Amino acid sequence: MAQENKSIKDALTLLQDIQLAVEEECKSLLDFVSEFAKRYEEEKRKLPFHLNVIDELHINENAHSRILMKLLCYQNDKGEHEILQSLLEYIQSIKGHPETFNDIIIKNPTITQEEQRIDLWVRDEGYAIIFENKIYNAKDQEEQICRYIKKTKDNNYKEENIYVIYLSQDGIEPEGQTWGNYKDIFKDRYLNLSFRYNILSWLRELVLPNIRYKEDYLKCAIKQYIDYLDGLFDLRTIQKPMIMELNKFIKEKLNLNDKTPQECLESLKGLKEKKDSLQELATVMERLCNEYIQKTADSIIKPELISFLKREDFEQRLKLEEFSFSIDNLEIRVSNVSWKKCHIIVSLEKEKIFGGLRHKDTKDPLSPNELDLLKNRLADWEGSDENDPRWTFFGAKGYFDKEYLNNCSNWSLETWQAFEKGIEKLIQDIYEKCKGIEL
Repeated sequence: MAQENKSIKDALTLLQDIQLAVEEECKSLLDFVSEFAKRYEEEKRKLPFHLNVIDELHINENAHSRILMKLLCYQNDKGEHEILQSLLEYIQSIKGHPETFNDIIIKNPTITQEEQRIDLWVRDEGYAIIFENKIYNAKDQEEQICRYIKKTKDNNYKEENIYVIYLSQDGIEPEGQTWGNYKDIFKDRYLNLSFRYNILSWLRELVLPNIRYKEDYLKCAIKQYIDYLDGLFDLRTIQKPMIMELNKFIKEKLNLNDKTPQECLESLKGLKEKKDSLQELATVMERLCNEYIQKTADSIIKPELISFLKREDFEQRLKLEEFSFSIDNLEIRVSNVSWKKCHIIVSLEKEKIFGGLRHKDTKDPLSPNELDLLKNRLADWEGSDENDPRWTFFGAKGYFDKEYLNNCSNWSLETWQAFEKGIEKLIQDIYEKCKGIEL
């Protein structure tokens, strides 16, 4: 018994020692991050004046897609899509690129952005290209690429004539689940183009030098976009002194040396360990942020929303079923006791907050007559997504977008309250539009 007690005591002591070590490491990391942030702001203030219009607009992923669409739509005096052709030639110059891309011949392309929720879509005689834009490393939605392939097939394109280009920030590959069952099928018609290493080089080396002298506005726009991407990846010339100072700061704080090969190896190991620790810390901090965002939403928005749903004009029909709120997601589900097939949904989809209807069970869809009635009632709304069985009708575009939601940790009490009122209006709009329809 004495031996067992000693073993338990030793185990508890070991656990306490581990806990203290973890706490000390966390404190050290937080101190390091705090000092680095302070130095970063100091060096940033030293930067010379620099104006980039795109910087000041704080654009989101959709804006990047719009810029690329405008560039790819450009036609010269002969009606040729020179910039689209330039992109295909750049792809064909990449070592090890899928040779199937060599088969694409530009004829009379239709180039759209955000049509049927596809970021960028090129459709031409005999081929279609799906561009999925992840410049800010947004998470892949459930079977996202799979759904876009199906949509393209529904537009009368054969599977073997559909191509997928994944526009990553710096080369990160899409999650396996986003492909559904298409990953292996599309391995020879898929390409990952990163903004950092591909799009930026293509624009700087192949597009900008070939813009005609009379195309002043086009040249100016491309210069601004190149400069914006340089800034995003800390590549601007004016940023070099700042980067050097920050590197110096890190070397001093981490005692990094590089005089001998052995010192280089030890420094590399130390950097890797610190990087891994910071990533773990960032994961923990993000989880805590989302936890407190949910708590804040539960205390400010949820009670007001529950009270709103009890209003007399709703005749005690509406009930809050789900309320999920985080820095990059929003999911509010409201049931109507009179409806058997659908919920009211307020959700973040493709950078925007939408309100609409979602099936309770996709195996029990609305009848054609019910769908026609809905479409007539909602003719002025965003439109349907017939390829996503979860949604009957995607409904009205919300009053806020993802960038707005991402800043919720900085919202004032008044902003939280205004956001709640926006959600109320969206729910009421849906309720009023759907009156009298058996859902």
